Amino acid sequence: MQETPDQVVQLVLQGRQYGLPLDQVERIIPIAALRPVPQAQPHWLGLLDLHQTSVPVLDLPGLLGLHPRKPFTVDAAIIIVRVPGAQTGFLVDDVIGLTRVARGAWQRRSGLSAGGDDCIAVTHTRDGLLMLLDAQQLLAGEPIGSG
Repeated sequence: MQETPDQVVQLVLQGRQYGLPLDQVERIIPIAALRPVPQAQPHWLGLLDLHQTSVPVLDLPGLLGLHPRKPFTVDAAIIIVRVPGAQTGFLVDDVIGLTRVARGAWQRRSGLSAGGDDCIAVTHTRDGLLMLLDAQQLLAGEPIGSG
């Protein structure tokens, strides 16, 4: 991601506020039944049948190293992201909604989350600190093909 976005989907992971760029988010759906993936990494939750396409769903807190995973609540959702070469779902604790961020309000950072260099920028909103994630960067090391 070259530019910091002015619109993000704001979400909650273990009490912390994160954002994904709106242009990476395809849709948000309620938590659904997943088919297991044999011998998968612990953060791989399974495959979602989305309009006859198998979409891998990853536990975003697990991918970021935010453990242990808390039990799912009724607020949990799957954010379907699309980046070049991959369509993937991220299971999150809650989705707050679309948040506009003033141009220039992001402060570039690295190494802010428990997972290392996962948080690429931060800003302050009325809800507190908002950490920006880049789906393409998060998926760089995952064995996920085109969807």
